[in-house]
Amino acid sequence: MSGFGGRELLALIPVAGLFGGLAWAIVVLNLHRGPLELTAWQQRTRIGLPPAIAGSVLGLFRNPAHFFRCVHAGRDQDIPLVFVFLLPALVAPLAVVHDMLGLTVVPTPRTSLTQAPVTMVLAAVIASVVSGIGFFLMALVDHVALVVVGGRGDLATTLRVGAYSTSVNCATFVPFVGAAFGLVAWPAMKVAGYSECHEITRWRAALAVLLPQFLCLGGLVFVLVALSRGGSAFAPFIYMLF
Repeated sequence: MSGFGGRELLALIPVAGLFGGLAWAIVVLNLHRGPLELTAWQQRTRIGLPPAIAGSVLGLFRNPAHFFRCVHAGRDQDIPLVFVFLLPALVAPLAVVHDMLGLTVVPTPRTSLTQAPVTMVLAAVIASVVSGIGFFLMALVDHVALVVVGGRGDLATTLRVGAYSTSVNCATFVPFVGAAFGLVAWPAMKVAGYSECHEITRWRAALAVLLPQFLCLGGLVFVLVALSRGGSAFAPFIYMLF
């Protein structure tokens, strides 16, 4: 019988991130209401861009519901795309550093010191592009779902919440558990944001966020199973159409 070695123990580390993210979501989404105030991003002209970004990220992680409540009450109607494009570009090179130091659960070919600068630049560019495409696609899907469940905000409101929510990329600063934590933190932030800014209940916001993801995941699984069976799984649907 094989023993439980270091590799198996390492593979369990992301589970800690998932459970940590779940505990975080339960706690921060139910914090008491605080007094409304200007967010760090809304004060960016006074405090400067770097403090505004850092303060907003900290505010989001500390209490996303209160943060979005302040955003909704404020006069700033900006869609902060800096969170969509800049933060992923800053965080992505860390994945290269983690790889070089062996701080990954899945073993990958190590990046050499000579290749590291080029690899980090490419990672930053690719992460920014992928984040932008994913942001706009998910925002459109979420907005349709929000309209169905009775959301009161417009598309700009959905884009604003989605842009702020991408700050969850900062969780990958923490090796091993950061990515797993982000899997829970990202939808939790959007649920809080849509609930506050679209003026709907939490369960309606959760339905708008999670249902499209489950449907997309189910469709992907269906296609993969169908392709693995030579397309025979599509036959009943073809017969229904014709």
